[in-house]
Amino acid sequence: MNLRIAAVVVLFNPDKHVSENIYSYIDNVEQLYIVDNSEHYNSSLVDEFKVNSKVQYIDNGGNLGIARALNIGCAKAFQDGYNWLLTMDQDSKITGSMLPRMIEFLNVTRCGEAISIVSPYHANSYFPKTESKDIDNEIIVAMTSGNLLNLSAYNNIGPFKDDFFIDYVDNEYCLRSKLKGYKIIQVNNAVLEHNLGEITQHVLFGKVFYTTNHSALRLYYRTRNRFSLHYMYKDIFNTFIRIDKMNFLKEFMRIILLEDEKIKKTYYILLGYIHAKQKKLGKLNV
Repeated sequence: MNLRIAAVVVLFNPDKHVSENIYSYIDNVEQLYIVDNSEHYNSSLVDEFKVNSKVQYIDNGGNLGIARALNIGCAKAFQDGYNWLLTMDQDSKITGSMLPRMIEFLNVTRCGEAISIVSPYHANSYFPKTESKDIDNEIIVAMTSGNLLNLSAYNNIGPFKDDFFIDYVDNEYCLRSKLKGYKIIQVNNAVLEHNLGEITQHVLFGKVFYTTNHSALRLYYRTRNRFSLHYMYKDIFNTFIRIDKMNFLKEFMRIILLEDEKIKKTYYILLGYIHAKQKKLGKLNV
């Protein structure tokens, strides 16, 4: 298989650690598209990477949402002749062997054309990689960061859903790719270091719990898009939706019991649920 691999990273008001994350993979791809959704221009970071011949910098002039930014990166990569795109969050860093192992998987598999996404194993300090999970397996949904996205499949499946803006953009795309007959494969010996929110550990009733401590606005999008997705696919992916509803209840209980700003977060969660019922999508004006 002739693999031409580019990468896209979406920026949003990045901090100083983003450079280190980008350097973890820039040498492993032919081209890097930096799509900037920032509301505050980080001139030092941008200037650092603009001089790199591998980098194309695209300034969106504000936050257009993760879906629009990914679609811009996909369109640029396809136009430039790449067939696979590494999709990265600004808070993710690859381990040295991650991409070679994912490429090795694609080189040895005979069903590359039927695969829409090759995903790594997501790990962080609270949820490290376990040695028992080394067998590649087909999964239903994959988080965007660290994926190798099949651009030929992308053109068949269609773009990421712009009006979701952020959160569940990846889940919706994955379910839609399943409907088109594509597989999503997780390569478990390829490890991505991904910081999901600001994870903290708590002990309650003698048990350990983890919270992601997302902002109230982020919880609005997460709730709205989660239930919008449920309404869209309720007659097709019943098991996935049933499990996801249980996960929502668990997450909500952790917010109520363990996180700060409980009233504000509860308000935005309820608002997200109401807007999902009303089929109101797009960017929330606050």
